[in-house]
Amino acid sequence: AGKAKAQLFPFGIHSLDTAPDYGDSEKIIGQFNGENPKFKVYTKISGRVEISIESIKSSISQSMADLNCKALEGIYFHSPEKLINSDKKA
Repeated sequence: AGKAKAQLFPFGIHSLDTAPDYGDSEKIIGQFNGENPKFKVYTKISGRVEISIESIKSSISQSMADLNCKALEGIYFHSPEKLINSDKKA
């Protein structure tokens, strides 16, 4: 984490964006950012799953476990259009 911070902070990079859809990225970030976070971390709810309260809770729990963190800076949806009923106009 120290090496990543030393290389990224001078350029104003203080946050990381990741998602379960990006392979092992959350686990890799969890290894170096972990419980003593150096970066603000944002993740996403996968666009590959059926959107429900249960799937959202499960995705967040799994991401936090993989990221080895107790809190996230923010959570986004990979496919927000899935949240809108297709027969209604947004």
